[in-house]
Amino acid sequence: MTTIPDLAEHRSFQPIRWIIGPFVDSAFLIGSVFVSVALLGLWYADLIHTLQLLAIWVFVFHGPHFFATLTRTVFDKTEWQQRKGLFLGSLLFFAVGPGLVILSKITTGKWFGGQFVQLFFFGAAIWAYHHVCKQHFGFVALYRAKAGDRDRRELQWVRYYFLISLWIPAIILLTNAPGWLLAFPWIRPLADTFGAERILELTHLIRTWGIWIFWALQGAYAVHLLQRVRQGRGINIPENLTILAALGLHWLIVMALLYMPASKMGATGAGTADPIAHYAFVPLVVIFHNIQYLALVHTYNRDKYQVPGGREKFGAATFLSRNFMTLWIFGLLFTLVTIGPEQFRGLYLVLGFEYDTASPPAVFEIWNPATSTGIWLATAVWGWSFWHYHVDSKIWKVNHDREIQKVLGL
Repeated sequence: MTTIPDLAEHRSFQPIRWIIGPFVDSAFLIGSVFVSVALLGLWYADLIHTLQLLAIWVFVFHGPHFFATLTRTVFDKTEWQQRKGLFLGSLLFFAVGPGLVILSKITTGKWFGGQFVQLFFFGAAIWAYHHVCKQHFGFVALYRAKAGDRDRRELQWVRYYFLISLWIPAIILLTNAPGWLLAFPWIRPLADTFGAERILELTHLIRTWGIWIFWALQGAYAVHLLQRVRQGRGINIPENLTILAALGLHWLIVMALLYMPASKMGATGAGTADPIAHYAFVPLVVIFHNIQYLALVHTYNRDKYQVPGGREKFGAATFLSRNFMTLWIFGLLFTLVTIGPEQFRGLYLVLGFEYDTASPPAVFEIWNPATSTGIWLATAVWGWSFWHYHVDSKIWKVNHDREIQKVLGL
């Protein structure tokens, strides 16, 4: 008698389990990577300037995504009662930047050369990028949970593989793009001490070994997927599409910046057209994350707050989550009075306004980091980012929060 194998136990692919649904997941959690790709194309073709790209990012995506966190924290009466200490205590992050400005002024010409402001901005960029990487992994973990993958050792392996694979292109860019290399604290004293040639040799070594390590990791991950197939556990399609989208996007942006024409490189490179061209990495990478986050929080808020008696139980969160446009409009208003003013110059260009560069509007100069007032504002406004990074890391404990599991269908 011939035994027919159980095809449900031996499969190449797992049944697809969406976090939200086939359309929202495909269009926003995974497919939104193409929004970043499209903006990269517009920017690379000189159809939008880096200032315009930054303004589009902050006002359309980044600020509203910050506000989305507020809707399910401080505007939720139940969350406020349970986590009031976390929300208020995290406001101390607003003091970090101004505190380092003071320390930098005190130590100028003394120990560490007074470069604490540069250290602050560099550290802020590192935390910001790591936050984005962790958020991408969060969606990978959610897809695994939806599919019933409960192997924690395998989850840790995927976590380290994914985060290291995301960090390698970023490290290559930070050490090989002139604009980012010059942002390293004390890079000039180091170049004076050891010689610029030695620094450049080191950056080239980082680039070479980084590429080899990256592809070695991809080979190891491919073996891991083959093992899953051989074991009959199958490949999780949405999980791996998320990994492919994030890694592909980050490498595409890094390669575009490393090999961009000299005319785009600006004062930090060989040309003069765009002195902050290297900074395009930030919005192009983060927009994908912003869209993922907005889609997830809107769905979470809708399912949690839009219930009978929601207004009485949860407060303003119920009104703010009644539809996506309400969330986004209030997010835009929040942006205009918090992190937005720093990008008003780019917003002027996006809206088609013209101004005399010799005597720009006063608001531009107030937020200019080269001025004494601007440096205080530029460091203080990072408090919103730090607050978001810290609070967000505490409120999405999917493994331990029964309410999140219930709302997300886990």
